[in-house]
Amino acid sequence: MTVEPTPASPVWERILASLDPGSSLLVVIAPRGSGRLRLARSWVGTEGRVVDYSGMPTGTTPARAVAEVLAEHQKHPDIRVAAVLPPSPEAYGLAQRPDAQMVGASDLFLTVSEVELVSAQFRCRPTAATVPYEAGTVPERSPEQLWRLTGGWLYGVETLLSNPAAETQVASSLGRAIAPWVSRLDPTGFLSEAAFLPFFTDSMLQAFYAHRADRVPGTAQLAEACLIVPAANGEWIMPDLARRELRASLQRRSPERAEQLDELAVAALARVSEPGAAVMAAIERRSWRGLWAVLSEHWVDLFMTNPRMLRYAAQKMPARIARGELFTATLKILASVDEDRMNLPLPTIEPNYADDRTAQNLRKLTQQYSRRPSSFAVTAGLVELSFLRLQGHYEESGRCGARLRRVVSQAAAANRVRPVLAGMAELHSGLSLHVADRLIEAANAYESAMLWAASVDNAFIQANAAANLALVHAQSGNTQLARNWADRADSFLARTAWGTKMVARGAHLARVYIAWHELDRQKMDAGLALLPPEPDNDEFWPLHAELLTMRERFFGSADAGMHRINNLRSTRTYAAHSPMAVRALQHSEVVARVALDALDVPRKPAAGSLELRNVQAYLSLQSGNVDAALVILHRTLSSSDGGWRTRSLARNLQLLASAFPGPLGSDALETVRENYSAGGELIDLLWLWQDPQNQDGLSAVLGLTDEEIGRLASFEAPRRGRAEGRVTLTEREIQVLAGLRLGRTRADMARERHVSVNTVKAQTSSLYRKLGATTRNEALRKAKHWGY
Repeated sequence: MTVEPTPASPVWERILASLDPGSSLLVVIAPRGSGRLRLARSWVGTEGRVVDYSGMPTGTTPARAVAEVLAEHQKHPDIRVAAVLPPSPEAYGLAQRPDAQMVGASDLFLTVSEVELVSAQFRCRPTAATVPYEAGTVPERSPEQLWRLTGGWLYGVETLLSNPAAETQVASSLGRAIAPWVSRLDPTGFLSEAAFLPFFTDSMLQAFYAHRADRVPGTAQLAEACLIVPAANGEWIMPDLARRELRASLQRRSPERAEQLDELAVAALARVSEPGAAVMAAIERRSWRGLWAVLSEHWVDLFMTNPRMLRYAAQKMPARIARGELFTATLKILASVDEDRMNLPLPTIEPNYADDRTAQNLRKLTQQYSRRPSSFAVTAGLVELSFLRLQGHYEESGRCGARLRRVVSQAAAANRVRPVLAGMAELHSGLSLHVADRLIEAANAYESAMLWAASVDNAFIQANAAANLALVHAQSGNTQLARNWADRADSFLARTAWGTKMVARGAHLARVYIAWHELDRQKMDAGLALLPPEPDNDEFWPLHAELLTMRERFFGSADAGMHRINNLRSTRTYAAHSPMAVRALQHSEVVARVALDALDVPRKPAAGSLELRNVQAYLSLQSGNVDAALVILHRTLSSSDGGWRTRSLARNLQLLASAFPGPLGSDALETVRENYSAGGELIDLLWLWQDPQNQDGLSAVLGLTDEEIGRLASFEAPRRGRAEGRVTLTEREIQVLAGLRLGRTRADMARERHVSVNTVKAQTSSLYRKLGATTRNEALRKAKHWGY
């Protein structure tokens, strides 16, 4: 049972303040359910007349209705007349008369405070009673909630106060009340499609309508059509019940059109708001095509701001839309998203690219898409190279990175890729090339990522690319460039939101490398303190392990460094096979092993390991084998590989070899000075400084400070005894050594020499003791070093 309407309009006091009390004609143009008649009665009082043509009786035209209102007004000039009319040019023309004033629809909609007043009056009335409904099915609504449901339509507010379960009835009534107002402004029903939008601004309407309408409606036009009302904060809202009815009506008439409008609304939201809001709107509406469109266009924006939202959206996608190897690989990659980084799991099964079905299918897909380079082709390439790294196919990922860079270039030439996506593709291509130890190509990719990101001022990509550029140059020994890029990375990191720890890792590692080149222990320790105590799953973990081992070699325990390397190789069996890991761990191992035993260095380091060749050359010099040292150094300086620092060390070692065993001459010292002034670091002097006879000359010609001399003195380079310290073996021990070389057993050697086995055993023990060996192979290797 509906309550009796209150005598006066709830908005009367507010409207009265804006009306001219001397006027005798009031024109009310408002939809039904808005309290238009109640307002008219409040205006005329007990003596005036209300002329109601709002329903437009059959055969009555707007012009005739206006004529009859004027006749009534002229017939009773001394009393107030209120005319309630439907929207028409004639009605608005009547309201423009000098003796008339108008109340429109927007004037009659209740504010939140007026809804609260109506609610209080309703509860206080003794006759108030609600239609029975199941208890608990409809929660008690606040005035704010009632206002948002109804938009302040008086009929809706009073009906829901009387019967809280009457939402369907109210929604239907509001839909019918709005229809004439919409059709007057837009007979095709174009305006009603706005019911699919989540909020209303002129920019949102532009994004929603612009590509399919010559004249885009604005918020003023929607308000005039009674579709939206203003909130107290200035925002426009569409009453929830009206929205529900309009959407349901279109859904009944054309389900396909309704689905398309949901997709268009999501796309518009993505253009004017942040993509996460569009994703949530698409999921809430179950607009899967809209969600797919948003993810296809804006996944890179989500990845840089809220990758967990990206993972959530991907997981929500129905299988009928998200199927195939590409989406499966994407989900596997996104599964590694953590609170502030990508926590990529290390491969746990032996990588076999030829037998990896997903990897092979991804390759076929990217080949197919790359025939017409576009944003989708770039995205597919990004998924492929990331999946390859995840699976441990590191070298293939590097090759994929090189291919993706070509696709980006072709797509950009055809204007088919957004700059932010191109920048992200170049960044991850660089990362794949970096892990594949293709440093020059990695640096080129990172620089290209910087240029793309700078064109749209994207701080995330610029920070990541700059940090990784700092690391590439630090690894190569280009310390000045590394410093510059690390500083630039800091400026961009201040503007990144998600993933700052992950993005900053390259810059942190670069600064530790720089400190190592500077022989600055304090800076090394400060830089390492910013990193985890031990290598985590970050893709630069091998470089972290290398720096930790270098630090322990000189300031800690070389045994601890060896233990770490062995542990990493055993626990990260497949990850340790990446080209970056092979190179970094081998260098770390040699540094640690030489610290424990100066003879314990591989004779044939891994191809391209110029750092280890320099170690070999230095140790050869220490043992007096100048020719061997010069041969190694010639190979190093003739190679096209190696960075500035590696080649600088090799040049200085050449000078040391040329002067051996004496001190560096004046010409050699001048060459050292020229090299050092061209961007040298203290580490270039370390091996020269180890010989006391060079220290005065180096200090004088380079103008070293006491602090720099102290740093040089605190580091001890690997040392091997000089030739004059050669181990002396007896004739019998040399005979045992010859037997060991030929693979003879102690019994064999005893028979050949006609001595007892115990005698051979004693001579073997003596030989091992002098050589400092514990096994046959070790004894043979060390004896060979001493020329036996």
